Formats: sequence, structure tokens, C-alpha cells
Amino acid sequence: MYGLFEQEPQNKGGSMRRSRKTSVAIDPAALAAAQKHVSAVRAKLQAERRRRLGSIAAKIDRLQTLARARRKEAADRRRQLGKAIATARKQTAEDARLSKKMQESRKLLGEECGDRPLRIFVECTKAEKLKAVTAAAVKALSLGGRAKEPEVAYLYPRLVKKHRDLRRFMIVEVHVNRRRGIAIGPRISDAIRRTGMFLSVRIEGLRSGVASGPPTTGTGPNYDFARPDRHDWHLTNPENAFLDFNLADGRDYIGAIDAYGAWDVLGVDRDSDGTGAGAGIVIGHPDTGYLPHEDYPESRVDTVRAYDAFLNASAALAEFEGLEGIGRHPLQPNMLPYLQQHGTMTASAIVAPNTRSDRPEQELTGVAPGATILPLRCVETVVLAGDLEIIRAIEFAIFMGVDVISISLGGSPNPGLLAALQTAIANGIIVVAAAGQPQGFPLPNQVVAPAAWPDVIAVGGSIGGRAWFGAFSGPEVDFCAPAVQVRRAAFENDGTETEGSGRGTSFATALTAGAAALWLQHHGGRAAVEAAVPGVSVQEVFRHLARETAYIPSSLQATDTDPIWPAGFGTGILNVCQLLKADLPAPGDVAGARRFMPPNVYVSGSGIALLDLNGRPVLDGIIMLQNAPMAIGTAVVGAGRVIGDLISDLTAGTSVAANAVATTWLGAVGSVRSIGEAAVAA
Repeated sequence: MYGLFEQEPQNKGGSMRRSRKTSVAIDPAALAAAQKHVSAVRAKLQAERRRRLGSIAAKIDRLQTLARARRKEAADRRRQLGKAIATARKQTAEDARLSKKMQESRKLLGEECGDRPLRIFVECTKAEKLKAVTAAAVKALSLGGRAKEPEVAYLYPRLVKKHRDLRRFMIVEVHVNRRRGIAIGPRISDAIRRTGMFLSVRIEGLRSGVASGPPTTGTGPNYDFARPDRHDWHLTNPENAFLDFNLADGRDYIGAIDAYGAWDVLGVDRDSDGTGAGAGIVIGHPDTGYLPHEDYPESRVDTVRAYDAFLNASAALAEFEGLEGIGRHPLQPNMLPYLQQHGTMTASAIVAPNTRSDRPEQELTGVAPGATILPLRCVETVVLAGDLEIIRAIEFAIFMGVDVISISLGGSPNPGLLAALQTAIANGIIVVAAAGQPQGFPLPNQVVAPAAWPDVIAVGGSIGGRAWFGAFSGPEVDFCAPAVQVRRAAFENDGTETEGSGRGTSFATALTAGAAALWLQHHGGRAAVEAAVPGVSVQEVFRHLARETAYIPSSLQATDTDPIWPAGFGTGILNVCQLLKADLPAPGDVAGARRFMPPNVYVSGSGIALLDLNGRPVLDGIIMLQNAPMAIGTAVVGAGRVIGDLISDLTAGTSVAANAVATTWLGAVGSVRSIGEAAVAA
């Protein structure tokens, strides 16, 4: 029904005002029906809400239960890891007690494998402060906030001020020795990795690595060739040795690098001692160290700045002023003297002076006798290589401003080492490294790190003008150099100076480092090359020209039906004379580093392949397992030393002979046992 308008008198002037009054009649039955419908809808909505809330509550309950379980599981893992570390510390203390009386006799493999703390290399996602990483490691390892354990330090303390990006790399030391900590090493590494602060976490295993020394057995065709009449054959003209030297038998030693031709380019008299060749160039030499020799005189050694990574010491550092003999390697007949003398052998192939010019056929002459070697002692023997010492050696070489770094070592990859070498290259240093060889082990054909990295110049081996199939090969190799019958200095067990023939890509690398010294001298040094070819690293300019001027002997072209030069051995054999004669290229003509993805399998000196994806090991247990042959070697090599000590001690009437046997042998057995535990864990 509708209301009616009514008129009422208004106050002002009697005007009228309209007002509206309405009324609605509602059917009670309709109202009841509407109310019932509303109640039903409300009840339905409330029921749906209760159902949703119940489902959410159930999910929350499940998540809370799962979180409690996860927290309990994490707490249990931390407690177990803490107990394991405590047990390893207790065992370490017991080791120290047993070895206290035998420190001198244990300065061999057993000590180097066992007594150092367990070291873990970490690469942070960004530059971090030491305190932050220490706190994260302490928390991850459930060490109760004891900030002193583990200890964290920058991997490159001398370079982080100038190269801030290197602050990403640190080393974490957990105070259990590596032999005792080897079984729990993967767990410690995993606990640190779970913090989420790091791009890579890698355990330092026992000392091992692919050496570039002499393999024990032949591998592949053309493994050796007749001993040349000339000891300096590899320095002669590669195609015209007969014409140059009028050899009586007419033998033509193809495959040489023509260093003498490069001397001619430099204006160095071949009849002189050769010290004008390479003058002013410093070659950093990370290896076993040095010993003075007629063919490796101290006049060619930077004895003031010589460095020992084991002591982290150099006479050039203020805290070590006045010390002499730093960087020298010892002579220990029971410690594989050939491999221990590796530093002297390879360096002599670079800087040996021409001291017997009247008898060149009997002469040991280096490629660049005028260059200076900076010894960087970082390995005990060429087959016992630890990560930290090599990294320290490279850091010191950069810090001292060397011109070339010659690395006749190789092994599994370490992101920290790669960062150091990249920093060296960025500073204008030429870095050359050995492709390696299998050392007589049945290893897969794989170029080893650091030569495996595209940034580094990888040197393969040649033998008498052909590719040497006794060496590793692959797309990483840039070119080859003589690797067989290369004359080098050495010592007898009693210290008597001698000479011999070296074999291995170690020597090919040394010859290449000498060639780099001659090339730098010819162009006026690193700074001059950088100015002449702006925007391109000295490394890439040298690599480009060395690859372009490498040669393949014409005799192979005339006689072989197979490919003239096999794949995997680069562009040919190094030719130093043509390298110096080549003009510096325009920046746009430099090919640049060959970017390829390194294979994910790297070999180690123990004969075990290391799985690695994008530079990060995926199985730390595998890294631990590589040490089994090294631990067995500890017992075997230690046996000879222990027996010698035993006889000596009994002769002297001392009472420590039995302790020598127990300490050295039981320590080695402990290594094998712990590695067995690591195998189970892996």
C-alpha cells in the first residue's frame, strides 16, 4: 500500500510543506520464509568456515609436528657431529702423545698426511667478513660457540686488500688431524655447506696429485727414442739440425724448439754462457724447491725472495729477515729422491748456463739462461701435493710481481686455485701448466688441473717430432713441447751433482716458460706488451702467437697416411724462434681463451677419478677415498725409513726404536682404517 501526501500549514508566510509518510504491510509467512532462508545460508557459511578452519588447523598441526621432527633430527645430527669431532680430537691427542718422541722420524709421508688440521676450502657467495663465516661454521659444527674452533682465515691474505673479490675465498681449519678426521670429513663439509653461505665447499685430502714426472712404464707408441748425441738437441733448429751442426752421423733431430734461433733474434752469442737470453725476466716456479747445482747456479735463483709454503716464510718478508736457505729441498734417499728433486730438475731446463761451449754435444743448456727463477717450495715430492701450499705459492708469486708462472704440477681442481691464477693473468703474468701423464697408472686420458682450465696455457708433450701418446691430451692442450730426452740437472743420493734425461710434460712446461721469458724480453716486458695490444691480457697474446707459430714437422707431412697431427695435442710443436719473429697482433686478431666446459671427471695421483660438476665436488667421500693408495704408500715408504732408523737406533743403543716402528706404521694403518670408514660413509 502507498501513503498519501498531506499538507500542513507552514510557519513563515503560511506556506505549505510536503511530508511523506510510508507504511508497508509485510506478509508474516513471507517474513518467516526469508528468515528461515537467511538462517540456512548463515549456517551453511558457518559450516564451510568451520571446515576450512579445521583443515588449516590440521595442516598447522602437521607442519608443527614435521618442524619438531626436523628440529629434533637436526639437533641429533649436530650432537652426533659434535661427538664425532670430540672423538677425533681425543684420537688426535693420543696420536700426538705417541709421536712426541719420534718427531724427526715422522717428518715424512705419515706426518704430512696426518698431523695437519682438517682443512676445508670455501668459496662464499659474496665477500664476507671472517667473523661471519666463523660464526656460521661454529654453529654448523655444533661447537658450542667456541669461536677459536674452527679457525677461519682468508685464503689470500696478501692480496685481499688490492683484490677485494678474493675475500670470497677462505679456509676453515677444524682441529682434528686429517688422518683422524677423514671418516667424518664429508659430514663436516656437508654441515658447512648447509649454511647456504657458500658457492663451493671442498675438503683438502691427504697429499696427492697427478705429478708430471717420469711414468714408470711405456704408454702408447713412440714412447721413447734413441738417446741423442747432443744433450741440447731440443734447443736446435727443428728442421735443419744436420745443416746447423754437421753431425757425423747425419742425424736430424726434428721436434726441437729452435731456442738458439731465438737467441740470434735477441742478439745473444751462441758461444757465450747464454745469460743474455731471458735477462730481466722472473719466473715463479711452484715445485719442490731448489738446490744449487753447476747447471742451476744461485746466480740464476732469487734466493732473497725464495719462498717455502710449508713455513709460509721468505727471507723477503720482514719477519724472516736474515734467514738463509728458505725454499731449498732436502736430499732424503728414502723419500724418492728423483721426485723430491723435481724443482731443481725442471728449473735447470730453463736457466742452465752454457758452461762448456767447446763441447755443445755434452752440454746441459737452458732455454733462457739469463732469466731468474723464484723458487716457490710447495710440495714435498712431485706426487705429494696439498692444495693450500700450492695456492699460497701462487699468491706469493703474484705478490712479488713475477713475469711467468711455470706449473709442472697437476691434480684435481680447486676453485680457490683457479681464482688465484685468474688474478695472476689479470695482473699481466703468463701462466703455463703441464697437461700431465698417467704415471704408469691405468688412468683415463684427461688433462689435469690447472692445465684443464681454459684460462691457463696447457702444454702437451712431443717426442722426436711426433705427439707423445704417453701424455694426457684433449681440447685443453694449446701446443706441445719436447717431453722426452730433455737434459736436466740432478743429484746422487750422497749429494754429488749429476745430469740425466728427463721425461714428462713437466719438462715441456719448463721449456715453454723459458720461451715465454725470451718472448717477454724481446718485446720489452709485460707492460710493453699490454701497451702494444691494449684490452687483451699478456697471457692471451702469448697463447695466440705460440699457437699460430707452432709447427708440424715436414717429415710427417711427407710420410704419414694418418692425420698429420693427432687431435688433442694442440696446433703443433713450440717454435721459439718463429714466436719471437712474429709481430704482435692487433687486439681484434687475438683469438682469446678457448672457452669450453671442462669434463666432470678429473684424475688424481692415486688413480681414483674425482667426480666434479661445475668446479664443485659432488661426493666428498670420493675425495677422501683417493687417499687410500697414499696411506698405503705411507706404510710402504715409511717401512724403509723405519728399518733404517731401527738399525741406527739399535746401533746407538737407544730405546726408541720400537716406538719408531709403532708410530710410523700404526699411523699409516690408522690412515687406511679411517679411509675404510669413509668408504662406508660414501
